[in-house]
Amino acid sequence: MGFFILNNRKVTMALVFLLILLSLQGAQYIEMASGTETQVSKDSQLYKDYDHLFLKTFSTDSIILMVEGNDVGTRAIMKAADLLEQQVLIVPGVTTVSSPASIIKQINYAESGRLKIPDSDREIREMMERYPEYFKNLVIDKTHALIIIQIEGDSTNQQQEDMINNIELALEGAEFPPGYKLTLTGKPSLMLDIQSEMGTSMGTLLGIAGILMVVVLLLVFRNVRWGLLPLPVVLLGVLFTFGVMGYLGVPMTMVSMAAFPVLIGIGIDYSIQFHNRMEEEIRAGKTSSQALVSTVKNTAPAVLIALVMTALGFISLFTSVVPMIQDFGKLLLIGVIMCYISSLFFGLITLYSFDWISRKNPYGLFMKKLKKSKADDSEDHGLESDSKNSEYSGYGSISVTGEREPGIIEKILRKITGLTLKYSTLVLIFALFTCCAGLYVDQSIPIQTDTNSFIPQDMPSLINYKNMQNILSGSGDHLNVILRVKDTSDPELLRWIDEFCRHEVENRGHVHSASSIVDLVKERNSGIIPETSEEIQAIYDEIPASQKQQYIEGGQLLHIDLDIGNAMADLEVAGIKELRDIILQDIQWLQPPPGVSVTVTGNSVVIIDMLAGLTTGRSQMTLLVSWQLNFESLL
Repeated sequence: MGFFILNNRKVTMALVFLLILLSLQGAQYIEMASGTETQVSKDSQLYKDYDHLFLKTFSTDSIILMVEGNDVGTRAIMKAADLLEQQVLIVPGVTTVSSPASIIKQINYAESGRLKIPDSDREIREMMERYPEYFKNLVIDKTHALIIIQIEGDSTNQQQEDMINNIELALEGAEFPPGYKLTLTGKPSLMLDIQSEMGTSMGTLLGIAGILMVVVLLLVFRNVRWGLLPLPVVLLGVLFTFGVMGYLGVPMTMVSMAAFPVLIGIGIDYSIQFHNRMEEEIRAGKTSSQALVSTVKNTAPAVLIALVMTALGFISLFTSVVPMIQDFGKLLLIGVIMCYISSLFFGLITLYSFDWISRKNPYGLFMKKLKKSKADDSEDHGLESDSKNSEYSGYGSISVTGEREPGIIEKILRKITGLTLKYSTLVLIFALFTCCAGLYVDQSIPIQTDTNSFIPQDMPSLINYKNMQNILSGSGDHLNVILRVKDTSDPELLRWIDEFCRHEVENRGHVHSASSIVDLVKERNSGIIPETSEEIQAIYDEIPASQKQQYIEGGQLLHIDLDIGNAMADLEVAGIKELRDIILQDIQWLQPPPGVSVTVTGNSVVIIDMLAGLTTGRSQMTLLVSWQLNFESLL
């Protein structure tokens, strides 16, 4: 391999530059992933229940426009809201828009037969005072109003971004009066800002890691020629990693972002090993060619063994049931291989070229002859020899006997090694005790379940989102109960749903409200459930599709939405899991009609299983790595 690299330097460097171009292209294919597929496996029943039964069937996301000003009950505000609603409804992916303006128009139509905004502020205020129950979720008070834009729940990130951009354009043309504050928020808007923040943070992480590596190299590698060369070598390996990620379809997640500082720390070690060994070979009097071949022969296998050991630790991450942890392991595994390749080929060839140039440099040759001439005239030739070789000394100096004196780092390491060997039994006992104590204490590490805490708390979109959660009911966590039935218009089934919802709200303190198709049916039938399937089906036909699609799909699926408030922050994982189990017990106790199967799912349920996967496998992965490393050492 050493002779191959030496004899094919130009071809190898050409391939390196070709890989750079390919990596830049491949990096464009990297996707930022933050959905359910990063939390649970697509093959799991949990994912199928959540994604297929709920997300793609009943789920909708809400983009919220908060309007703040002196008086949100004026005709000017209603006209602007009505114009915005008409423009937003034609945006692809938007299902419904709920605003005070649409309610005002419906009331006006019922009273006067005119489907339009009334002509005076007084008429609008009177309508709001007569029917306060219609406006309670949209007009918070005199100075705050909400416009809720429902979009398809299974929209991709790109589709959501396009929808938000179109809504912002419509907002500019809606002509809200001056002096009113308009804030666009909601989960889709927040998630897009998080992904943007992830991209920005990744660049910042790499920049800080690079600066720290420069500082470290200047401190401990300062006496070696071209001591900063390992940094561009490892950054090239990171670039190759980006390219491979794109071509293999490995997504970027919140977890995998942490891999790049790790890669720089590990990869730069490979580059330093090759760099330092080649410099030692040159100091020993070998030519650039001989030093390159000798470095590959003696150092490449050792560094490769270190790479394999490191890779075994990363491979253990594949045992996790959480996809984003597996992707983290893939990224690290790809990264260390790419850093090794970069150090072996690009690093050594660059170092060979620099040394060859320095040897052929006329100024360098002149200075070397000048030094030699002074050395011949010097009475202390040994001292001059020490000065001549000091430029190559990375950790110490050269003595008059020709042997390199150890530097401070070597002295410290030598003393530590001596103490370790002297008290080896105590060291092993202490290591074993620390290992066992660590495994025991690991079980009591607290778990952070509030995903909003992962986000910068001063991020404007998060502040707006929390403000929206405080004023809008039903914007917290939810449990979704999916019913597979034979007939969605069965009166007995609807009565059971009504009883179940009432039981959960009355007896489960953390279930704040429950909504289902029954609410829409009773609303259109004087508050009671019809006695026959025909009557129920007739009411179904009257319900607008935009309202019905949240609770019924075809003739065999029904959805019950249980609002559990901020349970993820209040109850944490154990509490939500217990609440889910209690609801399942309630379903068994209440006994749905024959032929009905019930599934409890939702984002909270997904997070429960994801956190369980994150926390239960840590000790097993640690023991697996230890077994792998010991087995490799024996081999």
